[in-house]
Amino acid sequence: MPKTKQSLEQRFWSKVEKTSTCWNWLGFTAGYGFFNNQGRMIRAHRFAFELIKGKIPENLVLDHLCRNRACVNPDHLEAVTSKINILRGIGIAAQKAKQTHCKRGHLLAGDNLSSYEAKKGKRRCKICEALKEKAYYQTHKEQEKARTKAYWQNHKEQRKDYDKAYYQTHKEQKKAYDKARYQSHNAKSEISKRLKLDEFLTISKPDRTAICATSPKLGTYRERDI
Repeated sequence: MPKTKQSLEQRFWSKVEKTSTCWNWLGFTAGYGFFNNQGRMIRAHRFAFELIKGKIPENLVLDHLCRNRACVNPDHLEAVTSKINILRGIGIAAQKAKQTHCKRGHLLAGDNLSSYEAKKGKRRCKICEALKEKAYYQTHKEQEKARTKAYWQNHKEQRKDYDKAYYQTHKEQKKAYDKARYQSHNAKSEISKRLKLDEFLTISKPDRTAICATSPKLGTYRERDI
């Protein structure tokens, strides 16, 4: 004969020891208390909360305000998000969240935090990161130099062959580009020179002669230009 709801509740409360503060679970525990609900193991504090206060809101978990995981007293339980539940605890994540300075004493706030890590919800000390990179470089700089030199020695012939092949392939394009650039530069130079000359010719001839005598650049114009 299937068990009734009343007999299920009686069996549940028979495993609870009520004190003036916590209601301690006397059944099977693995950190939290567990209760066999018609062949399915569920957490005892969740069963007690839903039994007295109603269904737990979706996407929320129960936080033990008394910090006693074996407690099933609904008044000691609060439905919160997983993030809040973790930060209220004593785990590594909670300890890190409460930390105001890094292990070297630098403030974990403001410009000293990496913006890239902050986007991922992490805090990383920029001063410590800079010191770490500097120490790594000091330790490995000779190795890096030797590795770079060895790499160049092993690949310089390949690089020469590559540069030669690249030049052979693109030399006609390079010549055409240089020729077009040279012609464009000359055209712009002639236009600029002519504009300067036209501006110069607006001055009276005696003044032009005097200017040419004192200006090496303007003195290069031919006599007929002035």
